[in-house]
Amino acid sequence: MAGTMHILAYRVEDRFCGLPLSEVERVVPAVEVIPLIDAPPAVLGVINVAGGVLPVVSVRRVLGLPERPMELSDRLIIARWSSRRVALLADSVEGVLERSESEVVRADRIVDGPSHLDGVLKLRDGLLLIHDLEMFLSLIPTGELHEPAACQ
Repeated sequence: MAGTMHILAYRVEDRFCGLPLSEVERVVPAVEVIPLIDAPPAVLGVINVAGGVLPVVSVRRVLGLPERPMELSDRLIIARWSSRRVALLADSVEGVLERSESEVVRADRIVDGPSHLDGVLKLRDGLLLIHDLEMFLSLIPTGELHEPAACQ
């Protein structure tokens, strides 16, 4: 018997994406991002979240979508993988979907080998791409992201 999945659904450009809710700490409105010199192209800079300095990753850049200026309606998804945290910049957050695991088409049934996708969920009005956060962040070309030390 298949279990239930909880997925945070968000949009970037015309793409409907998702993350397992277990990887999401919270969603906050977009704030000023402090740029970093020599950061990987997908890293916009850093922000301060509750005393912690987090890298901000542009989902647009990782997916190769066209750039646009940050808007007040944009959202930052504070997510965690292993012992690290990161902020993902999204155009909007649509909410949490609860679906049976059997409704998700697993990535290994779509593509061979490693994939940044955990799976795809068929919806009434399109497809939702569920990202594997660790593999998704590995698409950043300069390698591993590090969470900067907390502010003192």
